[in-house]
Amino acid sequence: MSENPREAISYTPSLRDVIREALQVLPGHLGAVSRFVLSVARLLVSRLRGGRIAVLVDEGFQAVGLERVESFVKSLLDLIEYPPGDYERIVVVVASSEGLSRERLARHSWVSPRMMWNMGVEGFRALYERLPGEKPSFREVWRLAGGNPRLLARLYQAGWDAEALVDELMEEKELTRLIGALGGRERRLLSEVLEDPDVLIEHLGEEAGRRLERLLVEYNLVSRVYRRSAHLWVDYVPPRRDHELGIGELYAWQAPVYRDAVRRVVEGA
Repeated sequence: MSENPREAISYTPSLRDVIREALQVLPGHLGAVSRFVLSVARLLVSRLRGGRIAVLVDEGFQAVGLERVESFVKSLLDLIEYPPGDYERIVVVVASSEGLSRERLARHSWVSPRMMWNMGVEGFRALYERLPGEKPSFREVWRLAGGNPRLLARLYQAGWDAEALVDELMEEKELTRLIGALGGRERRLLSEVLEDPDVLIEHLGEEAGRRLERLLVEYNLVSRVYRRSAHLWVDYVPPRRDHELGIGELYAWQAPVYRDAVRRVVEGA
C-alpha cells in the first residue's frame, strides 16, 4: 500500500446514473436489476487488492425506486458476505434523504438504519464563513437552510437570492401540481402544518391526515423525528421545538426554505 494517502485511496462516482440507466434497460425485472447492481459493486471492489474496503452510496434510493430499496440493500449485503476476493473487512454505507425507505428497511434484522440531522450551528457557521465574497448575515442564511450544507451551497450558487432558490424548489418538487391535487381537507391541514408540523400527529386517525403525512415525507419536505431513540441518530437528535426552523417534537420541515416554497404555493392558490 502506498504511503501517499492520495494514491492509497480509490473512489468511484455515485452509482445513481448507472442504476438509473440499468432500470431503463431492464424495467420491471427486479431480480435482474439487483444482480446488475451487485455486479457493478463487485467490479468496483475488485479493482482494489485486499485490505479494508468501504463502499459509499449517496442518494441511490431515488434512482432505484422505493419498491426496490430492500432488494438493493440486500444485494449490497451480499457484497459483504460473499466478497469478490480476500478482504480483511468490507463496510457498506448507504445514505438517502428519501424518508419512506426507512420504514421498509427498519423491519429487517440485516440492516442498521441510522438517522442524521442537519449540521449544528457552530459547524454550519464555520462552513458559511469559508464562503468567499459578500453574503447575507449568518442568521438569515441559518433561517433559510437550517444547517443543511447542500442548501447553503445552492444559496451561494444562486448569488444568495432566496427567492430564486424557492422558485427552483417549487419546480423540482412539482409543488404546484402536488398541492393542486390535494383535497380540501388536506389543503386546510397543510396550512396548519406550515405553522406547526406536529399538527400531523393529531390527524393520523383521519384518512386525509394519513395521506398528507405520507405525501410530505415521501417528497422529502417533512421528516419524522424519533426523539425517544437517541441511539438511532448518527450525530445528535434534532433541536427541540423551533418555530423559526419549522421543527416540532415529532415532525420537522427538512429545511425552512422547503416550508417557504410550500407556503408560496398554498398562499398563492
